[in-house]
Amino acid sequence: MELDAYLLKVKLPRDNQKYLRYLKEKLIPVCVENEVECVIEHLDGKIIIFSTSQIIEYLKKLKNLRAIYRVEIFESYNALLQAIKKVLNGKNSFAVISKSRTLAEMIGEELVRELGIAVNLKNPEIRVEVEKKGKYYILYRENIYLKDEN
Repeated sequence: MELDAYLLKVKLPRDNQKYLRYLKEKLIPVCVENEVECVIEHLDGKIIIFSTSQIIEYLKKLKNLRAIYRVEIFESYNALLQAIKKVLNGKNSFAVISKSRTLAEMIGEELVRELGIAVNLKNPEIRVEVEKKGKYYILYRENIYLKDEN
C-alpha cells in the first residue's frame, strides 16, 4: 500500500525535539492499536507523516496543530515540474506560490514556456504552492485541515 505524505504545521516550542517526542508518544501507539501504517519524519524543520488517510482523524487531535496538508516530496526539480504539469493539465491560468521568489519565478517561467498557460497572480485558476527544503522539493496538494484561530 502506498502511503501519502502529510505535512504538519504546528506551533513548536523552543525545543522542537520535545514536540517530536510528544508526537511519537501520542501517534505511534494509536497507529499500532488501529493497524495504521505510520512513519514520522523531521525534514529540515518540517514534520512529515507518511501514512494513509486514516491517520488524519488522529492528527487533528494533536496539541499545537495549526494545519495539515497532503504533500508530495521530490528529490529532483524535473520530477517536481512533471507533477506540476499534470496538476495544470486543462487549466488556463496559474500562480506559483513559494517562500522563495526565485524558485517561484523559475518554475513559472518554465511552465509558461513549455505549456503556454498564463500566469495570473491576482486571480489564478489554480495556485501551485511549492517549497524547497534542503535537497527536497515539497508540492502542496491539498489543505486538509486548518485550525480556526478564533
